[in-house]
Amino acid sequence: MGAVYKGYHLRLRTDVAVKIMKPPPGIQPSEAEERLERFWREAGIAASVRHQNLINVLDINEENGINYIIMDYIDGGSLRDLIDREGKLSESEATRICYEVAQGLGYAHRKGVVHRDIKPENILMDSEDRVIVADLGLAKPLERGHTITRYGEQLATWKYAAPEQWDPDGEIGPQADVWMLAATLYEMLDGHLPDPSTALSYILPSGDTQISHQAF
Repeated sequence: MGAVYKGYHLRLRTDVAVKIMKPPPGIQPSEAEERLERFWREAGIAASVRHQNLINVLDINEENGINYIIMDYIDGGSLRDLIDREGKLSESEATRICYEVAQGLGYAHRKGVVHRDIKPENILMDSEDRVIVADLGLAKPLERGHTITRYGEQLATWKYAAPEQWDPDGEIGPQADVWMLAATLYEMLDGHLPDPSTALSYILPSGDTQISHQAF
């Protein structure tokens, strides 16, 4: 749904990340308009949710037909970079990262915001090693009627997806974020996810995940 670039904010005099909306080629005008409306709605929600473990949205705007969001630039790399470089993480490091992600997600959930795309690529670390969840509410929506492979979404996403995200009629709530965070924790501790063929055998037949109490 968008591409992210590094920019420089002249007034704030600091590096920023700029996310530009880019609808898939060949999309129908009606769906393009729907995606644009959703882009602005979710950008506004993300801008209103501020927490030390969530990426900060500085501005949302449109200029010359280009719709964009300006966010803090996080310079420490992603959890994906760390796993690719280190392989298995120590239990203490994996627990710390998981805890900080959970703190940010818990705050977002209490504000009625669900991420829907938790994975190592969307977990960033700043220069002080603080964990920050990126793309809050801006990740490609896995909503009712939207399968996880629609319009060629990244194959990495489905490996972390909760069972209800495979269901076109599934309700995507906070419990999906918990599932994806658990999958991410597994990868941090083991260095990789379970074999996809094995994972699919228990994901596809199962029902929606459920949480009977507040998760965070």
